[in-house]
Amino acid sequence: MNIVLIGGKHFGCLALHLLASKSDTAIQRVIVTEEDDRLGKLSKKLDYELYVSNPTLVDADAIPDTCDLIVTAYTHARVSGAALSKSKLGGIGYHPSLLPRHRGKHAVEDTIACEDIIAGGSVYQLSQEWDQGNILIQDWCKVQHDDNAGTLWRRDLSPMGIRLLSTAVDDIIKNGYIISKPQV
Repeated sequence: MNIVLIGGKHFGCLALHLLASKSDTAIQRVIVTEEDDRLGKLSKKLDYELYVSNPTLVDADAIPDTCDLIVTAYTHARVSGAALSKSKLGGIGYHPSLLPRHRGKHAVEDTIACEDIIAGGSVYQLSQEWDQGNILIQDWCKVQHDDNAGTLWRRDLSPMGIRLLSTAVDDIIKNGYIISKPQV
């Protein structure tokens, strides 16, 4: 399966290592919004094709014609409908909340601000609307009384995201298509 990874920071690096470790995947291109981002540097070091995109929108020209699946891992750039259409199966992404709760780029901070006692993560299909695509897989964790966004992310939500992405990609490879359900 030919994969394009769109992401950044440490979580994007974890996703790159995950996807590279799977025998049935080939990373065609890594897309970042800043070339000196941690993921960009790692991609260069590991000799993956790097593409620097507009920080708010990844358009069709960023996606190779032979892409089977787009995977997002820590990006705030929206993937355009034209870009999703170039990918055989569209795209999936990890969001650090139990969608539809806490959509948007401050999901972990919102979890803490709302004093939620449960947090979670979702792998969902990318769509034209922010964080509103169908859900492939979700999991949850407890929020500790002394958590802040950083501790919750590092301890639970980041590792959960890598595990959920791994499961989702494995399921897509096994089935040959994406199985999902609407957000409720």
